[in-house]
Amino acid sequence: MKKTEIDKLTDEQMLDQLREYYKEYEKLPRILDIKRGKNIAYRFGTWNKALSLALGEDKVTSRDVSDEQILSAIRELNDKLGRLPRLRESKYGSTARRRFGSWNNALERALGDDNVHVHHDYDRKKIVEGYKRLSKELGYAASSNDIVKDKRMPSLIYIRKEFGSIIDLANEAGISKEVVERWRDYKLQNWTPEELISGYKRLEKQLGRIPVSKDITDCKWLPKPHVFVRVFGSLTQMRDDYNLAKPNSGQSPISKKTLVRQVAEFYKEHGRFPLKREFASYSNNSIDVLLARFKTSSVYTVWEEIINDPYFKEIIEKR
Repeated sequence: MKKTEIDKLTDEQMLDQLREYYKEYEKLPRILDIKRGKNIAYRFGTWNKALSLALGEDKVTSRDVSDEQILSAIRELNDKLGRLPRLRESKYGSTARRRFGSWNNALERALGDDNVHVHHDYDRKKIVEGYKRLSKELGYAASSNDIVKDKRMPSLIYIRKEFGSIIDLANEAGISKEVVERWRDYKLQNWTPEELISGYKRLEKQLGRIPVSKDITDCKWLPKPHVFVRVFGSLTQMRDDYNLAKPNSGQSPISKKTLVRQVAEFYKEHGRFPLKREFASYSNNSIDVLLARFKTSSVYTVWEEIINDPYFKEIIEKR
């Protein structure tokens, strides 16, 4: 088997990518920050092991970062954002949580108990109005996950300190506990087959094409794909049972060469093979179509066959 572009990189070349990132950004790179990060992790066993070899174990475990450096970074971030920073927004977030017991404890140490528990940018009325707005936009009582995703809302730490719970906040916004719990239960469990089909058809009309798994995941008013799987067995089974259009229905089956071209174009653009959800979004074909055309149940077998396909190499090398 011929070596791929990935295989041609030496261990030291891979580790140099990590060193360059650390030198430029002064923080540890995540696996997604580095081109071919997953391949690097695979080469060395784990991502942390690759970081340790590239930068030294001390930097990976953050032993070289003092408490005051962590707290100072939190203060600077707080001043920059004008609000309480969230754990994932700080370059020392995970280290602070381990070092001080929790992210909230780190905030209290850095900013003082009063500043953490009384957020100056948000008064009670403003939060209630923000929750009403968010719930109206979503079309249901906003959950804690919805609040976290909405950058206009304060952190959950502050909301819970101020109101006690999301249900208490909803009550103050005029949404009863029963409504909140009903929506929570409805979103997670109580979707009937008819409601799922109706929602699926609505999404298909909105997109102007057949929805794939990623489209359902991204849709705010439909449950996640696993709910469809639980009710119907699979999206394919649902389409068969309810006579719904299937990907490529009415067309000739997509050729293996077309699939190779789609994968090659993604590889050329991103420097790696697509994840399952990325392939579905990029090619408008589910990963099941890819596996069926290559007559295997393993996506890794598909990648191995594609990377040795002359047509794949022709596209990669073409400028």
